Parts: sequence; structure tokens; C-alpha cells
Amino acid sequence: MKKIYFFLLLLITIKSFGATKTWDGGGLDGLWATATNWVGDVVPVAADDVVLDNSALAGTYIVTLPNTLVTIQSITITPTVGDNITLILPSTNTLQPGLTFTNPSPNANVLVLNGGGIFRNSTGASNSTPNYLNISTADTIRINNGGRFIHNVVRSHAFLVD
Repeated sequence: MKKIYFFLLLLITIKSFGATKTWDGGGLDGLWATATNWVGDVVPVAADDVVLDNSALAGTYIVTLPNTLVTIQSITITPTVGDNITLILPSTNTLQPGLTFTNPSPNANVLVLNGGGIFRNSTGASNSTPNYLNISTADTIRINNGGRFIHNVVRSHAFLVD
């Protein structure tokens, strides 16, 4: 009986740690919330680090976040040379914020855009809200050479830099 309790405790402990989730595009729709678009067919959760690269899907592709709040630890976008990978916070997402990073590491790079990596903030959140960026993080957004952050809204970008 003790072995069963130990095994259950071990499973709960393992499940509480985050995983690295990699996009494979298996759902063929480009939507973040489609489980079959992820290696292992499970959508990332708050404890997960997300990798958008070409390890499981070759070529240029676009990933569109849902109209619900997405909470994860981090996102790293690293396409192969000559390809682009775009992550979009769509205009149909009007939440404030629409994307939250939970990375507990101090001074962590929670959004890393490497060469060919693109984050397009097209949020439809109202002008009267204080967080114009629509991303909640106490950590760092890192844009390396060739990466792009596109602020595709009509509002101010003043909160991009503290």
C-alpha cells in the first residue's frame, strides 16, 4: 500500500513541473488552442515553456493565440535561417492582458525573438486600459538580431519599455 501512495505522490510531483512544448502544426489550422498542433497533443499550460521552431515542422508558419487568456512561463521563437515564424495576439482578443508570463526566474527572458521570429501584437483591447501592450510580465522581452516585435494597434506603445 505504501508503494502505491509513493507512486501517486511521485506522479503528482512530476506533473507539477512544467514541460517544454513544441509546435508541430499537426492540427493544420495554426491555432494555439488546438491540441494536435503541439508535440504530444497537449496545449501548453502555465508551468510550460513554449518553443516555436522548425524541429518538428519545417518552413515558415503562423501561430494565432486564442481569444482567451494564455498563461505560460516563456516563449522562444527560433526559425531556421530563411524562414519566419509569427506568433499573433489577434485583434479578436480583447482581454487585458491577453498573454501572461509566469517564469519564476529573476531577470528571465520570457519572450525571445530570434532571427526570423516575429511577435505581432494586434490586440483589440480597449484604449482605456493601462496595459497597452496586453502582455503581463515582470521579466524581459528579448529581441535578437533579425527578430521583430510588431505593435500592430492604434494605441500607444509607451509601456513596452519600463
